[in-house]
Amino acid sequence: MFMKAGSSNFIPDVTGSLQGAEKGLKIIALAGAVLGAVTMSAQACEETLAVAYQGSEAGKLTIEVNDVILLRDHPGSFANFIPPSLLLEGENILRVRLVKDAAAAGAEAVGAKAEVFKACQGTFPEAPGQNENVIGEISLDQPGEATTGFTVKDLPAYGYLSAEPTDDKGLLEAITLLRQAASDGDMDAYMAFLTPLKNDLVTIEGMPANILEGMATDLLGGDYKVSEPGALTVHPVLGGRAYQVATAEGDGPLIFVPKDPSNQDLLDKLAQAGIWIKTDDGWKILRH
Repeated sequence: MFMKAGSSNFIPDVTGSLQGAEKGLKIIALAGAVLGAVTMSAQACEETLAVAYQGSEAGKLTIEVNDVILLRDHPGSFANFIPPSLLLEGENILRVRLVKDAAAAGAEAVGAKAEVFKACQGTFPEAPGQNENVIGEISLDQPGEATTGFTVKDLPAYGYLSAEPTDDKGLLEAITLLRQAASDGDMDAYMAFLTPLKNDLVTIEGMPANILEGMATDLLGGDYKVSEPGALTVHPVLGGRAYQVATAEGDGPLIFVPKDPSNQDLLDKLAQAGIWIKTDDGWKILRH
């Protein structure tokens, strides 16, 4: 069962043992907080990348890496971090977009900072400007957009790295089939959509092989139901190798909500299937 859990602002360990904490990590992983975090070997620690960010009370902040939207129209000045979902071997692009919040006080200054940095898993990140091992950074002192490149080397052999750019023909139809499979509780049909994700996270990153099936069992046969996503937007990411699909709120198109809205122990909403890739067997989910 997926239950509400408190948040902790530290770099998660996505490759270590999940024993003893599997339920909590299931929630985080399905919500997209750690799926796709890329680890690299290091002598002193298990090294990973993260994006630290800080906006302003009068602005809304959007952050993308390789056109994958990690943060959308985020308000407030609280500093936090998010792992990049998908990286490329060699050059990667961080994009920061800041807009004035129409509801904010007119004279308040608008600014934002973001930086990509290397960190050890399990450590606490700092606000932008205070982290070590920064490999790309952006600072805005007014509404606007800026990009910067950063280099990543020696990635694992993720399947998407060898994919060719393609169009999005048939993608929305595949999403309809996925939603129907989830609504029907058809585990086999649902799991068939997860092949690329499973290959990357289980085969390459070492996640326990049964964790995705366990997540699916909890969602498809438990206390949640599939909700209508409304209008969807589709845009290419990773140079057209994959596509991100989002609702008006920025969620993935497969949305689970509690069957009993009064159950305060359950998550209010859990969205999946945000990033898709076309394979020889049709459209599949690359990341949630």
